[in-house]
Amino acid sequence: MTRCKLLIAVILSFVLTLSSAHADVIILTSRSQYALEVANKIQLGIKAPSEIKHSIDHVKDTDIVVALGNEALAEAERKASKKIVASFIGYSGRNNKNIKTIIYAEPSPETLAHFFDVNFNKARIGILYSPKDREYIERINSSLKTGNNELIPIVSTGDTFVEINKLIRMDIDLLFIRNDDAIYKPGNIRFVLETLFRKRIPVITNTKSLLKAGATAAITPDEELIIRETIEAINLLSSGKVNSIPYRFIETAKTDTNKSMIKILNVKIKEDN
Repeated sequence: MTRCKLLIAVILSFVLTLSSAHADVIILTSRSQYALEVANKIQLGIKAPSEIKHSIDHVKDTDIVVALGNEALAEAERKASKKIVASFIGYSGRNNKNIKTIIYAEPSPETLAHFFDVNFNKARIGILYSPKDREYIERINSSLKTGNNELIPIVSTGDTFVEINKLIRMDIDLLFIRNDDAIYKPGNIRFVLETLFRKRIPVITNTKSLLKAGATAAITPDEELIIRETIEAINLLSSGKVNSIPYRFIETAKTDTNKSMIKILNVKIKEDN
């Protein structure tokens, strides 16, 4: 082999080694402006080659698919992606070996229990939940201070109107609404909020979008921390140093309130939780 051919072979070997060390990254997200802004922020921090997509037809086994949101994650799972990083999703009891890590976009059960204990006293806290989220609910319940607040959970069967009225008859003092599309849909959420308002029952939620619709307060994790941890997870997985990272919540949470509802319902909630 001539010196020139040897040099070319060495360069090609280096390029192939470099490319195999860093998997391509596909950021899968919706077309909303907010989702695209988040995707762009994440893309700026990724060291490996990456692109933003709204759907995927085929992915290589070496590709890392970053699924932003529940719909994106469902598509990534349907397309049998081998390496999935899930972010900006609600907690669920998923057990898919292809999901290499999850960064949840809702407060941890322990953070939520602390919020209730700090802001309420001897309150009966109603909550509807899907069967898949039983562990999350149990963790909230076990984290509440003994003898203070009480969780009143009901497993949703799909009839949200009936179940909300059942909770009201159980003398709840407030309702906690999780961002769960299987329970709360655009067609019923306003009815739920209006019903609770007429009964003068505060509504706490984990999504700020419901504040304008009439929720009393929203407790949400720090968005920038979710983005930062997502970037760190992608870079670590794409480097090949680890094969998976434990699923996790962002422990730093922020409390926002609807000042009008706070005044009308005469409740006190600390802004900085």
